[in-house]
Amino acid sequence: MKCVRLYWKKPVELNIRIPDSPSSILPETFKSNGTEITIQTTAETDLMNQTTVLHKKVEIIKNKITDRFESTFHHVLWTPKDLQDTLEMSGLKTAVILKWGSTNVHATSDDWKIMFVCKKM
Repeated sequence: MKCVRLYWKKPVELNIRIPDSPSSILPETFKSNGTEITIQTTAETDLMNQTTVLHKKVEIIKNKITDRFESTFHHVLWTPKDLQDTLEMSGLKTAVILKWGSTNVHATSDDWKIMFVCKKM
């Protein structure tokens, strides 16, 4: 949950939930065939600069031997308008913008993962 403070004659606080945004996740542990894998993900999202940094810590335990590693992924968040302008500059016209993984549900402002269906102009 993100808290935003607005000023209109007096301070007003709004709680805004951004669905499906990059976020920190409690450690997840998976077990299979004597191997245990624990993954911890933390995210630092800066909406003003349109960036997210995802940090992953992974621990793998197999036969009482532990292996650990970390990775960092720097991700740029693009607005649908930015993407649509880029597609048009590349000679493509947007036919429809859909929710990711769907063939018939139109994307909304709440969707962070979207799919463009385009045709050549």
